Order: sequence, then C-alpha cells, then structure tokens
Amino acid sequence: QMPNAGASHLYGVWGSSADDVWAVGESGDLVHWDGRAWSPLAGPGHVNLFSLWANDPDDVWAFGYDRNGLGALHWDGQSWVRTDLLDHAALGSSEDGFDVPYVAWGSGRDDIWLGVDAFEPIANQPGTSTSRSLFVHWDGQRWSAISLPDANLAASFSINSLWGNGRDDVWAVGSIDDGNSNFTGHALRWDGKRCGWLVRAGSTNSRRGRWRNCSTDPTVSYWLITLTPAGRLKTKVLGGIERL
Repeated sequence: QMPNAGASHLYGVWGSSADDVWAVGESGDLVHWDGRAWSPLAGPGHVNLFSLWANDPDDVWAFGYDRNGLGALHWDGQSWVRTDLLDHAALGSSEDGFDVPYVAWGSGRDDIWLGVDAFEPIANQPGTSTSRSLFVHWDGQRWSAISLPDANLAASFSINSLWGNGRDDVWAVGSIDDGNSNFTGHALRWDGKRCGWLVRAGSTNSRRGRWRNCSTDPTVSYWLITLTPAGRLKTKVLGGIERL
C-alpha cells in the first residue's frame, strides 16, 4: 500500500529494478519503493513534481514547477538537491503563469528533454487559462526553451509523451484540440535540427486520435498508442502496420 505522502495526485514514476522505484507528485511529494514497502521522503524545497527521468540509480531527475518557473530535484544516490531550471521570462511566460513539465526523456546525462505546458490565467475570468506547449532541453551545460514549429501549433498541441532512439531521433506524441473537444493525434520528430510534422491520425472523434504514449522496440521501430471510439487501446507501428 502506498503511504499518504500528502498529495492528492502522483504523476511520475521511474525504477531501475524491482527494489528501486521512485514516484513523485504535487506539493513536492517523493515516495520510494525498496522492494518491501513504500516510504515517503521530504524533498528540499517546494516544487510541484510531475515527471521523472534517470540515467542510472544515482542520477535521477524529478521535474516540476514553482512560482518562479521550472524547477527540479536531483538524486545523486544519497540525497535530493533542489535546482532552478528556467524562470518565467526564459520560458516566455508571465509572472502569473505556471509551466508544467508533464513528460521527460533523455538519451544521456547531457541530453534531456521536457515537454512543457505553459498556462496563462485569463484576465477577469477566474479559474480559466490559455495554454501553450514547448520543449525544454539540457545539453550538459545549460537548459534552453525550444518553441514548437509555429504559434498555432503550440497553442493547440498537448505533448503527452516523449521517447527517442538517440539525441538526433526524438519523438513527441500528443493531440490537437480544435476548441470543441475534437482531438486529432499528431507526432513531432526532433532530428537534431528542428521539430517538424511527421504523422497525422486523421480523426476528429473526441475519443480517437489522442496519442497518449510512445515507446520503442528494436525489432519493430516506433509504436504509437491511442484510444479507439470504444475505449480500447490501439497500437500503430510507424510505417503503416496496425494491430489491436
């Protein structure tokens, strides 16, 4: 049973083995599985955590946001250390916005990607906001914000998953909302130079076309996972082969 870590939601999980699993959540909650039980840990400073990525068991990153912009916690095998990534100005956000790194992936210590949704409150409309998607990248020296190919795409595209086969072959999948809860699945590919359109699902059904996850299998190239109108998971191999 998971302990009460104080969070209403846990968002990110990563493990190196059956007895080394981390999970993170809002309010900076950290919980660890040692093969026998879950244990809560106190993080160094308040960061709402959403995603995890690790190079190895003593090089684990937990990404989130606070009132200043993007933040992260780093595990070196002994303790978690807080670090600031990019502030609102570097992300192109206002001081009232909040920038959420929902997904993370990396090929190594000097190549880490974040998929970020930047939310901006709408004036005089409490509880409402606009959103904009962007990428954030670590090259081993510094963190940089990278915009999507155009502003219209950034305003309508939600990045739901990141995966890759190396620093010059990274995929982002997600969905575009036409404003009426009609979604179309899309994928973007980073080739080391730019992000560009790759695949369009071609559906406007509100339950089809939401690409939620992507992964790799060395024998079949890239798989994209989406929902059918009946709510079943459907797997697509880029290249045209499909199976249920």
